Amino acid sequence: MNKLMSRRALITAFILLVLACVIQSLGSFNNDVASLLYDTQLMLTKGAYVNDFFETNPPMIFYIYTPVILISKLIPLSLAVLFRIYLFAWIGISMICCFKLLKQIFVKDKDDIMLGGFFIVLFFILLFLPGNEFGQREHFLMIFMLPYLFSAVLAAQNKKIHWVFAVWIGLMAGMGFGLKPYFLLPVILIECYLIVIKRHLFAWIRVESIVCLSVLTLYLASVFIFYKTYIHIMLPLISHLYFMSTKEPWIHIFISLSVVFCVLVWIGFFVFFKQSKQRELIAILMLSLTGMIAAFLVPRAAWFYHVLPAMGLACLLAWLYGYNAISILFKDTVLSRVNICFLIASGLFIFSIPFYYCILTTEKAIKEKNSTHFNLLTAYINSLPCPRGIYCFSVNTTLDCFPLVYQTHSDFAGRFPFFWWLRGLLKLEMNTGNALSPVIARDKNYLIDKIAEDLNRYQARVIIVNKLFESEQLGDDFDFVAYFSQNVNFRAAWRPYHYLKTIDVYQIYIRS
Repeated sequence: MNKLMSRRALITAFILLVLACVIQSLGSFNNDVASLLYDTQLMLTKGAYVNDFFETNPPMIFYIYTPVILISKLIPLSLAVLFRIYLFAWIGISMICCFKLLKQIFVKDKDDIMLGGFFIVLFFILLFLPGNEFGQREHFLMIFMLPYLFSAVLAAQNKKIHWVFAVWIGLMAGMGFGLKPYFLLPVILIECYLIVIKRHLFAWIRVESIVCLSVLTLYLASVFIFYKTYIHIMLPLISHLYFMSTKEPWIHIFISLSVVFCVLVWIGFFVFFKQSKQRELIAILMLSLTGMIAAFLVPRAAWFYHVLPAMGLACLLAWLYGYNAISILFKDTVLSRVNICFLIASGLFIFSIPFYYCILTTEKAIKEKNSTHFNLLTAYINSLPCPRGIYCFSVNTTLDCFPLVYQTHSDFAGRFPFFWWLRGLLKLEMNTGNALSPVIARDKNYLIDKIAEDLNRYQARVIIVNKLFESEQLGDDFDFVAYFSQNVNFRAAWRPYHYLKTIDVYQIYIRS
């Protein structure tokens, strides 16, 4: 890009960054992020899986969040503010890396509009598309993954990058792909693609790929050495109960607009690839999109933040398809106006889907922050004497207790951020009838025993039950206390608690 274009890009980037900061300040702090930050604090004080928290995620996210907790010890700002500053810093680093790489990728392409538009889409998917999922694991994956994807494009084009820069790209990629096992699918597809097009078995061996593999290997070793309870206790429970809880019907997945958007762009590859100038870039993005679509189809959980990386990659591809198609149609003297109008209308329709989700999720975050019933609950917790220990009985979300813990300066008096295993357990019970298998009975007693241990160990002052979520997810007749009271240890631990009152959708139980 020329100097004028570079200056405009910097000004545009600054404006978008300020706008993103303002939008994030208007919304609530993401509850999953708040929960994981809380667990990170526990880990740094020698907390451990099972003994101190029952978190389904492997520990890479704790490593990534650790600097925020350490900085919070030195700077007297709220954790939400520090986390957002930390995240914006990573986005800035990622974009600088992408800028350097894309200048090499498009070195022969003098079309500043196409390149400038590509950067605008990059900023959109990192700053605005996540909405209230800002800082989720999938968001960090996008931040850490994109430089690696563009370095792979340069490898396909037989272009070199400085080894120090390649080491940094590999470190970021290792952290991103290590967040969840499913995230490894794109990098496997990309490296196989490089082997095929270069016709060399060792084409995957580059500085950034070796560093990425080294990070993943060291990380896996650290899990086996330092987090044995995650391997021996958490993984069996997750494979047995968590995925059973989260599976969605296929029809619900494929009628989701976010999934429709990703699939449409995926199909578009077969229409636009041959006429495209940036074939290596489109091929790498297409393989990454394929891997990220598989990443939410395999567990059958197409929640928005699970689809987020695929949607981000689809936005980049959609821009490349559209711009290349318009460039070709402008050269056509016959029916060019009709074709261009049709293409522009199609592009507006396609891009309206990610914009819709951006607005929807941002609006959701603002509503959560200004929620009347949540603010009433916060005011009640703040009226209680210190120390305040709260425990939430919830089946599908960390929304009730996080970030309530931070807003009320309370302790989370339990180990389950939510009962992620309960729906899976209920499904298995329904399938087997009255005669529970030994494995189901064992897991049921084990997990409810842990709740009883929490009540005895932490002695939560307040138990909060969101009756709206309870009835929506488990049915009007379901009752947490009645279900858990099938266990003798829970019945004994529950004796000090009694129902106090209802605040909007929340039932409040107090410890005598």
